[in-house]
Amino acid sequence: MAIYERDIKALRQTSSATSRIVFCSVLSLMIILLLVSAMLNFRLCYQLGSLAGLTISDVFQEWLEGLSASGVYSGKLLLAIQRLQTALAQIALALIFGLVLWIRESTSKRNARILKFIEETKT
Repeated sequence: MAIYERDIKALRQTSSATSRIVFCSVLSLMIILLLVSAMLNFRLCYQLGSLAGLTISDVFQEWLEGLSASGVYSGKLLLAIQRLQTALAQIALALIFGLVLWIRESTSKRNARILKFIEETKT
């Protein structure tokens, strides 16, 4: 298997410091924003649940049990459940972005080691 100049160029680009800094900064900012937003949605869920006379665990239980089509529910409860779902989705996205960040970092370090090995064997 031959290593071409375009492969070495791609390795240099993906393992460059500026590429790593930009990618890590953007993903870290996205993770922070998602976690802060999830915390605010949990707080809003708690407040809406309190207005409906429920605790956060009651709202979570209602969400797990599901809502029947024939039931009549408070709008506050429905909004609390919606905020709970949004917060859980945001936490899941933050975890996925964290995994992507970890994979990107490990791939970048691996590419740097491969590039170093190639350059050492050329000389």
